Amino acid sequence: MVHSVDPRTVSYFVAVVEAGSFTRAAAQLGVAQSWLSTKIKQFEDENGFPLFVRSTRTVELTPNGQRLLPYTREYLDKWQALISEVKALANQAEICVAISPLLHGPLRMKLLEQACSNSGPQFRITTLPDSDAVRMLQKREIDVMLHVGQLPTALAGTVESKLLTRIEAVLRVPPQHPMASRSVVTLADLDGLEICVPDPRHLIPGIVHASYEHLEKMGAVLRFCPDPMLEYLSAMAERMGIPALVSRNTHYFDEGWVCVPFAEPGYGHASAARLRACATIAGCRSNSSSPSPRAT
Repeated sequence: MVHSVDPRTVSYFVAVVEAGSFTRAAAQLGVAQSWLSTKIKQFEDENGFPLFVRSTRTVELTPNGQRLLPYTREYLDKWQALISEVKALANQAEICVAISPLLHGPLRMKLLEQACSNSGPQFRITTLPDSDAVRMLQKREIDVMLHVGQLPTALAGTVESKLLTRIEAVLRVPPQHPMASRSVVTLADLDGLEICVPDPRHLIPGIVHASYEHLEKMGAVLRFCPDPMLEYLSAMAERMGIPALVSRNTHYFDEGWVCVPFAEPGYGHASAARLRACATIAGCRSNSSSPSPRAT
């Protein structure tokens, strides 16, 4: 089970693929081969499947590795794009970043780790409901917001938005629940199934709301958590003994809780199966009364 995705580990995986061997990749990265092999093995263990077919001379990708490769390259490209945008704000004494509660996990831990340096800017990172973050971005009280879905209408034409990655929506299921024994969630499973979800009032209208509508059309009974923070969502789901709809990398659940993905194409359209994680970046705040927004 993947708990977080470290961009550095992803880059090691891509390096081995491009070099064609662990030995050449280690030499290019300037690390020991044994250290690199350990990192890749840890990545494989976290994923739950091997990425390489190892032999004495070369390494070849497994079918799962081949399927994963294009996504890892896209992930690294988008990650570097985000880092570049954040570094463009380096003339500020402090950069304020708001993260959607839906992304409160590996992104919060890894968001600006690569961008931070002794000589770089200082970062203040907070988790805010999307609705609050939009208002603060409009007022230039924050500089960057990370959210799920498309650019909010209220911000169109005044800020820049970039797709960072796609995240998979899954059910986190308590161990005593009947769904805990299932390998995937099918359309038939959704009929009458109670699911704990974040209250849509805290989220940007669009892709998440469409996912909720799709679930309800399939017969799911959604129980809305009034607090947007994921620790409250997990507490509510545990108290009610029902699954919670979260991204695959979400923490805040006991070890016994099972991650059950949605069957494809059973869960339906792309907006439900793959949520978009975006970075929306405002113009640099300044002491002037009317800061200049960045062009889209």
